[in-house]
Amino acid sequence: MNFHIVKDPIVGEDVWLATTPQGLPIRVLPRPRFRETAAVISFRYGSTDLEFAWQGQRLSTPPGTAHYLEHKLFEDEELAVFQRFSARGARVNAQTGFGRTSYHFQATSHLRENLSDLLRLCSRPHITQENVDKERGIIAQEVRMYEDSADYCTMFDLLGCLFPSHPVRFTVGGTVESIAAITPKMLLDCHDAFYRTGRSEEHTSELQSHSDLVCRLLLEKK
Repeated sequence: MNFHIVKDPIVGEDVWLATTPQGLPIRVLPRPRFRETAAVISFRYGSTDLEFAWQGQRLSTPPGTAHYLEHKLFEDEELAVFQRFSARGARVNAQTGFGRTSYHFQATSHLRENLSDLLRLCSRPHITQENVDKERGIIAQEVRMYEDSADYCTMFDLLGCLFPSHPVRFTVGGTVESIAAITPKMLLDCHDAFYRTGRSEEHTSELQSHSDLVCRLLLEKK
């Protein structure tokens, strides 16, 4: 796999582009004067993807499913996501939007280990009935917190008026009632359908000397 360099039309800087044999697009933005490396892997799956075709069936999911799945991918007890990243001085988090879900970290060292764990976090869901039920109360609290935000509620009231039949009218986290209908099978079906190399992109802003390492590590991940 070879990188080719293009000039980004917005920021006016060189960006290294490549695609792995598995179909994962890679963007590397060299930052030789920076001490910190940041990496993001994004999947084209967000809060508006409520209905989709998968394995010959038409599946329908409640509002808030993409956000719920984002939460559940941090659940892996063996990986111990936050502990592993923090032990290396790294910060890890995720964000669900209307059309994509992104997982990212920032760190000053241990690029290989952090990037490997980020890819593992997204590719190996640990979803059971027990931990889905446990997370439901946590997400319900987050949903209620946003419902207390006048700005947030006003924005979605406006979206509902503008797009009364489009799923963009639903809040990203759903409602307490909608997340009550989410099941482990729904989450696993959504992961299988959307968390695939053909629907994902990897972006790295880093020291230029690390670009070959990023390339090799991503090639190792099938």
